Amino acid sequence: MRIAITSLGAGLGARLDPHFGKCKQLLIIDDNDRFDAWHSPTGGDSGGQGVSLAARLTGTECDAIITGVINPQAYDVLRESGIAVYLADKGSILELVELARNGSLQPSTREQVESSFSARSAECHQATDSG
Repeated sequence: MRIAITSLGAGLGARLDPHFGKCKQLLIIDDNDRFDAWHSPTGGDSGGQGVSLAARLTGTECDAIITGVINPQAYDVLRESGIAVYLADKGSILELVELARNGSLQPSTREQVESSFSARSAECHQATDSG
């Protein structure tokens, strides 16, 4: 199983980057824990890059993606190409990959993705309004 995961660093001990469209790096890990690191095309900036990153992933042999929050449209692009989407709050890259491999982390539904995306958007608006 090849798993992509949004990452704050370049190694398996790095932490999950919770934002798919704004991630700094994406690691693609194979069954032997070898990985390729992609630097985000956005460099961590916002701007709706989730859908284009999802489209780029469809050209790989990834079976799944692990992230914290993902735009529902990016989720749709991934699911239409057969890539499962797992949502996680936090953890190291290797811990989360192992949870997905052993079935402890379950693929997310569109409803779960919409709910987490809406909650994150509300948090961002609240922070902007109060700051």
